[in-house]
Parts: sequence; C-alpha cells; structure tokens
Amino acid sequence: LALVGPDTEADAEGLCGVRRGDDGELTQTSARSGGPDPTYLAVHPSLDVLYAATRPGERAEIVSFAVDHEAGSLSRLDAVDTGGGETPCYCSVDATGQVLLVAHYTGGAVSATPLDADGSFGDTTLTEHEGSGADPERQESAHPHSIVPGPDNEYVYVPDLGADQVVVYDLDPAEATLARAGTIPLQAGAGPRHLDFTPDGGRAVLINELDATVTLFAREADGNLRELDSADTLA
Repeated sequence: LALVGPDTEADAEGLCGVRRGDDGELTQTSARSGGPDPTYLAVHPSLDVLYAATRPGERAEIVSFAVDHEAGSLSRLDAVDTGGGETPCYCSVDATGQVLLVAHYTGGAVSATPLDADGSFGDTTLTEHEGSGADPERQESAHPHSIVPGPDNEYVYVPDLGADQVVVYDLDPAEATLARAGTIPLQAGAGPRHLDFTPDGGRAVLINELDATVTLFAREADGNLRELDSADTLA
C-alpha cells in the first residue's frame, strides 16, 4: 500500500491509497479530503497512523489519519497547529515514535511535537532559524526545507535552503526537544533541500536545489557531517 499526498483544495478528495497487484498494475484503493495541500506525508514507525503536512491559510497544521491496510483507506483522527507560519513543507517521525518533527519553509522554523502511545499530539515546541544566502529572491531569510532523524536517532538534520547550511540538533525523544548541536556550511547559493542517509548510516547525500548539485558526506560519531564529494546533477 502506498499513500499519496496531492496539491489540492481543502475539500478535494485527493489524499489516496494505491496498491500494486501481482501483475504490477496500480489500483487506487480510496480517496478522501486530506485538508488543503497535504503535500508531504510521514508514517508512524510502529502504529497504523499517517501524518500529513497541510496549509490552511496562515497556520501550519499537521493532520493525522488512521490507516486501514486491508481496505487501503484513511480515517481522520486529529490535527495540531505546529506554529512556524503558513508553510509546513516536511514532516517526519523519529524512530521511537515519540516525536513528530516539522520544517516550516516560510516561517523559518522547525518544531517538535510529542506523540502519545496512540500517536496523538502533545504540545509543540518551536525553534526559529536565522540567516540568509546569496540569492536575493530565494534566500532572503532562513527556509528550513526538511527535517530528518539520523540513523541512530540521536541527532536530527535540517537542510536550510535560505541559509546555505545543514543545522544539526541533539534529539531527546523522551522530552520531545531539540538542542542545537552544530552547523554544516555549504557553498554560497547551494540552496540545500532534502537529505538522506545510506543504508549503513555511514554517509549522507544532500540535494541542493538552487545550484543543482548533490553533496556526499561522511557521518561522524559526534553527529557532524564531513563533506566527501559533490557533483552537478545537470549535463
């Protein structure tokens, strides 16, 4: 079962399940309203719960849904305003299932929301980002564009498109808090957007939106990322 988040109006039935059959054919299993623009989705690591980052006007709202795997359907559970402005562009859940993490592009902030044992929301803590970059139109201020727990769930990594850096946080899952641990600077005008780790956790790959490059890092024991190489993504 795959879950698809669309760019739709609030009442449009665009949030849907899709299943692949034995012959490889894709079949839509369900469709429902996910709220306005539920364009980034995250699943709970141990519960049948989906979280969708939506954009209801000037709020940053994450909506939770129960997932029925057999039917391939979604049922709305709850919603939380995570602060940070009107554009939550990325959400993730830590490996323990205790913390929902959200990057707010327009608001220039990241948030941590505790999750109860059933996946429901607690009270959000917001952390502001500062900085700017070389591009006067896209980098006039900080723009966190994703927020990714590291392989050991000890650190959280936030590529900031507006400030040309990856911010590293210490994560305390039990308290659902983030404490700034360091910053990895990038070349001027890079515009870092999304980051992921190799299966062994030893390296990280970062895609930079504005200069169309990919950067490869080694992950150090203290959570720092050491640049190994970079490459253009265009011919």
